[in-house]
Amino acid sequence: MDQLVATFSALARHGKTAPLRFTPEQTINERMLMSPGAAWIIRRILAGEARPRPDSAISAVVPLAWKTGTSYGYRDAWSIGVNARYTIGVWVGRPDGTPVAGQFGFATAVPIMNQVNNLLTSYFYQNKQRPPVDPRPNSVSAAAICWPTGKALPKEDSNCRVSRRSWILDNTIPPTLLNESQEGILGINEKVWIDKEGKTYRA
Repeated sequence: MDQLVATFSALARHGKTAPLRFTPEQTINERMLMSPGAAWIIRRILAGEARPRPDSAISAVVPLAWKTGTSYGYRDAWSIGVNARYTIGVWVGRPDGTPVAGQFGFATAVPIMNQVNNLLTSYFYQNKQRPPVDPRPNSVSAAAICWPTGKALPKEDSNCRVSRRSWILDNTIPPTLLNESQEGILGINEKVWIDKEGKTYRA
């Protein structure tokens, strides 16, 4: 759980992560987990702000960005949220790992996470502290893509069924994995040649 919390904290720390510290004397050992732009996009998606809007319409203080998880057999459930100042991790389960029927992240862990978030946010504003802002990095921009292919095609193109706006990173639109149900296609296949030392080479 501590590793998950440390990972999610990178979303509010411009892509930097570090092992959790349990005493003030412990040093911070930071490393880059992802680019600041990638962290910004993922955080906005998890905060329910996936649809691009003008900068003037984007809240500088990001709402709670959260994700849940449930183990196989309902042995435990968790939720992790990142607000303007804190990363909150909640684990719910039994010490011996026995299952609890119907226990899953959204039903059991999220309510606790929301209570903790409300308490922390109230304390933050009661002390008249200014919450950190998270402006859009220069590496992040918006582009029109065609749904559901995800390709950048003009609206006038007959192959573009529905045009939608999407955040992109470094002016790059990633390839879309094709549906496995399409006949003769299993996602994106690329042949890679590897020598005896495990290194790639060109034929």
